[in-house]
Amino acid sequence: MSARDFLRQDLLNWENYQVQPIRGRKMDANESPFALPQAVRQELADWLLNEEDFNIYPDTDNTVLREAISAYYGFGMDWITVGVGSDQLIDLLCKAFLEPGECIVVQSPSFSMYQTSAEINHGRAVSVPLLAEADFRFSADDIIEMVNKEKPKLLFICSPNNPTGCGIEKKDLIRILEAAHCVVVLDEAYGEFASSDTLDLICEWPDLISLRTFSKAFGLAGLRVGYALAHPDMIKAIDTVRAPYNLNTFTQKAAALVLGRPEYKERIGWIIRERERVQEALAVLEGVQGFHLFPSQSNFLFLRSDVESLGAKLLEKGLLVRAYGGAMASYIRVSISDKDSNDLFLQAIKEIILA
Repeated sequence: MSARDFLRQDLLNWENYQVQPIRGRKMDANESPFALPQAVRQELADWLLNEEDFNIYPDTDNTVLREAISAYYGFGMDWITVGVGSDQLIDLLCKAFLEPGECIVVQSPSFSMYQTSAEINHGRAVSVPLLAEADFRFSADDIIEMVNKEKPKLLFICSPNNPTGCGIEKKDLIRILEAAHCVVVLDEAYGEFASSDTLDLICEWPDLISLRTFSKAFGLAGLRVGYALAHPDMIKAIDTVRAPYNLNTFTQKAAALVLGRPEYKERIGWIIRERERVQEALAVLEGVQGFHLFPSQSNFLFLRSDVESLGAKLLEKGLLVRAYGGAMASYIRVSISDKDSNDLFLQAIKEIILA
């Protein structure tokens, strides 16, 4: 007998989330172009040499990190929980709230891990198409209609949205919160790059959860740490299914050290300015071979083109971007990286589109 003979029947044809192998300049995963600040490196090195041994389990309550997040945002510690990336928190939400067969509502296209986590936890996902004719913007009316129809346990809204880069307007989010009788999960993994601020809504709406991450603006993708901000009752519900010791000691320490450092405000500002520079440089391609650049409030750009296999053509020039298949085969997503990589991307895509 093989493992397949014992595997859950609904997973026999399951395809797990796939990550592209690293080739060329990596502009496919929306990582920060900045390394850990030298001052933080030195503080971590001193801590490792003089204070820390790893022979005991980490603090299962993630106290030091939650204290740092509490001080950074002004929320009480009981309004905060942390996970191994926001991916783990998405999974914990589905695990905590979904009965078998119950559904979540998501947008399409959006982050695929919402659907993956729902299905792994015996639920299902129902999608609301973004408005393709309006640069893939959110439709509050369509979301409310779907929520009323499907009666989901969870509504996921990614803002700014991955992969399209658009953000939901605060007034539309409030409309949805007023109409939705479910848990509303606002995934703000890219929130530091957007102009809107929705954190005040968490205090007003006990059914609202904000998911955030250290992977993007804070450049700690390699350490995998995310966090949730929500009413203490919601945090207790998530922690009900959170495994003990879910975040290792080193990750807790490193993440706590980066919050509030002035370098990150400067770095976020640089990424936003660089995004705008690249957008302006791409404007000359608008309409050529179906090229269209979508507005972005994030640290990446989303574009479409009639050029066949645009992602593969860019890879031939040494640039790894996020390409899609099926109905999304005409689209690519490219991270805002260091200036040299961004310039190489601009040169390469102009050569391809204008050929």
